Amino acid sequence: MKKLLEELKSINNKVNLEESFNWEFQKCDFLDIPTDYSNFEKNIYLKENAYKVLSSDYDLEFHYWLIQKWGGITSLKQNERNDTKISKFKNEHNSKLFQQPAGRNKEIVKYDLSTIINLLNQDSSSDNLYFDYKENYFEYCNLTFAPNINQQIA
Repeated sequence: MKKLLEELKSINNKVNLEESFNWEFQKCDFLDIPTDYSNFEKNIYLKENAYKVLSSDYDLEFHYWLIQKWGGITSLKQNERNDTKISKFKNEHNSKLFQQPAGRNKEIVKYDLSTIINLLNQDSSSDNLYFDYKENYFEYCNLTFAPNINQQIA
């Protein structure tokens, strides 16, 4: 863990994230984000405080704001089908993760992300953290496809 922290500090010293951060921040009516913060600081604030709103976002408005405005995925429109998908994902009690493919970023490739995830989840057995590779595709399909799609096609 000590070596990991040293490497992360080294990367942090090489790259000034606040100076190189150019992600415009969309106005958020769901959280009281200080207006005098830089875009970088507003994003950090959002990431640290979003959980406060997400747990009580029954109409999914904040979820859609995160996806469309903050995440820039404008193609995901609010409709019954997408509401069902988001609600299913939101209420899913399965905390397993999908296996991550190797990254292509030169800096990230140096580090094994599964090691970092395992260090952050030391309470859990690594066998229980991820879906088995045989389950990955099917679990992903359950998240992305409409329920009972076979019946809808027939």
